[in-house]
Amino acid sequence: MITWIESQFLQSCVTFLFAFLNFITFNYFKVNESWTRTSLEVDQFPLLRLPLLAREHVLCMMTPFELIDLSMTSSKAKRAVIFFSRIKSRFSVSLCMIYSSFIFIKGHENEWAYVWKRRQSLAGRSPYHIAEFSTNPRTDCLRWYDAIKEVLGCRIDDCVSRPDKSLTDWLRSNQSSIEKITLMHGDQEDFKYFFKTIKVIGKINLGHIDFRFQFPKGINHLEVQDSKFINYEQLMRLKARNIVLRWSYLTSQEINRFLKSWMSMESHLDLECFQINFCINKALNEIMDLPNKVTADPNSMERMRRCFPKYTMENGFDIRRSDGKVATVCLGRNNWIVAVLFNSSAIGTD
Repeated sequence: MITWIESQFLQSCVTFLFAFLNFITFNYFKVNESWTRTSLEVDQFPLLRLPLLAREHVLCMMTPFELIDLSMTSSKAKRAVIFFSRIKSRFSVSLCMIYSSFIFIKGHENEWAYVWKRRQSLAGRSPYHIAEFSTNPRTDCLRWYDAIKEVLGCRIDDCVSRPDKSLTDWLRSNQSSIEKITLMHGDQEDFKYFFKTIKVIGKINLGHIDFRFQFPKGINHLEVQDSKFINYEQLMRLKARNIVLRWSYLTSQEINRFLKSWMSMESHLDLECFQINFCINKALNEIMDLPNKVTADPNSMERMRRCFPKYTMENGFDIRRSDGKVATVCLGRNNWIVAVLFNSSAIGTD
């Protein structure tokens, strides 16, 4: 008991010490507001005089804003932050460039944001949000990422934008792949160029587009907000593990054929989840005209409700593939949805 109390007391002391060092680090230069530092001032900078382990503990407590600010005080401070970021990568970056330009820096629990505004009155700073005035928000956003990526040791995991060649080339100059991309309105050639140039590892989210193009292979998750342009033939060519089609024009007969093709192992062998939202009322009985379907058990229905919390799952059925694997198919009334969750394990045939 005494050992535990001593341990907790020591931990509290260490936490207080690091918080104090963090405080004095950013208040040390308040007497002199100039960015010009003498070599003596840099040598006396409290954080840089700490032993390596203690310095890392202090840096670990800092937010990305504080790390970036610290790196701008001197070349020695910048080297210290860069060294720390390389051995302890803590952040990832998301970009959003639609109406305003944002850089979101994500940690394990919190998120910080830079945003560039065209109105001077909107500029300001808070612990988690910095708004800068800019006459060219996108250019300044990309320039600032180039400035901070070395300091934080982070890459872009997510981007929301209208694709164009200049943005694609800029992204390719930083990395060859991205985890998630959301592409809004854009030109067909720009879409093709993006997917030819950048490999999307995780999720592709497409906004409202009105043209057809060849989706890249090896997609993990594909979500199309307006999928009227996707016909049955293109659906059969999609190889994503997770597919979400909103406002689809596929007929009930085509959806039925799609489910039957999975049951006969003719297509989509690796499919894990499929969701399709109708823009018109379909013949639900025609969709579910499937051989050997059985009513889904309560556990399967509960799993479906957890996976699709926005929709009311009224009916559920289990369908079996020819190799014994099963899928749970649910019909929802909200926006007329058919949701299919494909189980990864086979079940018995008795």
